[in-house]
Amino acid sequence: MAASGRPEPQRRPGAAPGPALRVGQAEARLLNGVLGDPLLHLRLHHQRRSLLFDLGEGSRLSARIAHQVSDVFISHAHMDHICGLLWLLRSRIGPFPACRLYGPPGLAGHVQGMVNAVLWDRVGERAPGFEVLELHEGDRLLRAGVRAGRRAPMPLAPRRAPDGYLLAEPQFRVRGRALDHGTPVLAFAYEPPRQLNVRKERLAARGWPPGPWLGELRRRVLAGDRDGDLALPDGRRWPVERLAAELLLERPGQRLVYATDLADTPTNRQALVSLARGGAYALLRGALSPGRGRSGRPHRPPDRRRLRSDRRRGRGAAVGALSLFPPPQPRPQGPDRGGTRGLWRRGGGAWPAPPILNGVARR
Repeated sequence: MAASGRPEPQRRPGAAPGPALRVGQAEARLLNGVLGDPLLHLRLHHQRRSLLFDLGEGSRLSARIAHQVSDVFISHAHMDHICGLLWLLRSRIGPFPACRLYGPPGLAGHVQGMVNAVLWDRVGERAPGFEVLELHEGDRLLRAGVRAGRRAPMPLAPRRAPDGYLLAEPQFRVRGRALDHGTPVLAFAYEPPRQLNVRKERLAARGWPPGPWLGELRRRVLAGDRDGDLALPDGRRWPVERLAAELLLERPGQRLVYATDLADTPTNRQALVSLARGGAYALLRGALSPGRGRSGRPHRPPDRRRLRSDRRRGRGAAVGALSLFPPPQPRPQGPDRGGTRGLWRRGGGAWPAPPILNGVARR
């Protein structure tokens, strides 16, 4: 049963456990729950592709999913955020393309060190490989190739990351911003430019069953390829432009912001709200352990009232859903005395309290 009192949605056979949130054409799932190792699995529907945000314990994911992971976005290299690399290494032994790993400066050295801890004398051409991309100075990506059995990273040509965009494709973009955790830590925003929904009533009226052809239609429309035609389930071919007008409903894309382990500083707050500007689901995971930032002052978890005040003063647009996961603590008694509901106060009134699904706030 979900915390809102509604029945928890049925999980697909073989789907990973953990809190889940539907974001447009993708499903975001905290694989190890709220308090386990950080690993956010973003499943891109109709693409047979997955993105991972942080790389904690990953054994809950099947080998099939591991083979479909194309990009991993690592906030920083503390043990609970990168220990799943060994699972990913083992799962990708075979004829798979290099997986891209994005993260802060120094990531290539950490990845190479973990790869070197294993003896790779039996894998030959089946050795797993990675392209590691480190974000430097906010808009520059230093690249290196890491391959099992090779003792040092192989430098690759650097490239620019305008406005922090690490990955840009027709279907989505991913942006990174550096935050302070006493060491550089990245926050990420997954940004699909638009969302295409199928008009199911029109699909049923035509008598066409859903299938991979709908994913191909979406892919071509998102890529701007409306020329030519597409094969239908009954064998006929229709122009892509006509099918799009008949079956697809276009809406603004739903974005997702992922941030973890950030100190409560003005710079961090400004970076965080800039990622969510324009409206987004925002997933803030984990309060900070004791420590000191680069300023020398002790870390504090992000202050909810300040985040709320920043949004109210226009420093960031309204956040579609915002959930903060602190360590377990006694729940205050009485209605609306802090907790997740406090994040929804705005001005003199309040937004309706969001339903909670396994600890993930949804509006």
